[in-house]
Formats: sequence, structure tokens, C-alpha cells
Amino acid sequence: MNKRVVQVIKNGKQMALPVTDAIKINLNDQFYVSQTNDGEIVFTPVQKDIFSNPRFANLDFSQSEIDFGKFMGEEKLDD
Repeated sequence: MNKRVVQVIKNGKQMALPVTDAIKINLNDQFYVSQTNDGEIVFTPVQKDIFSNPRFANLDFSQSEIDFGKFMGEEKLDD
């Protein structure tokens, strides 16, 4: 990990930490931000929910049973 020093800047009524080009993110990416008890600031990317994407609305994500034929051991099935 390559560490760089950045300085807090004022952006309107908010404070901001600039991100250098060495960090690969895209404009409008979203992050959760938190601060640990020892003062460390952590940015965690917001993961997009693929199940809310309309492209996947009609997909059936359930699994079906596979028939492997004859039982292999001493299985007792409840009918």
C-alpha cells in the first residue's frame, strides 16, 4: 500500500479529503465513511444490490434438486 499525505480542505460548508490519482475510483462512486475509536478514517465502497437491477427481475435464482439415481448408502427416506 502506498501511503500519501493529504490535507483537509474546505468545500463550501463541508470539509473534504482530496483523493489522489493513485487511488482508482470513479466519479460518483459512493462510500460509507466511518471513524474507529483510535481516529482512523475508513472508506468502504457501497456495494450495488444486483437483485434490484431490472435486468435480473425475471431470473429465477432458486436451485432445483438433481436426481443422482440410485441411493449410494443406507439412506432412509421419509415419504
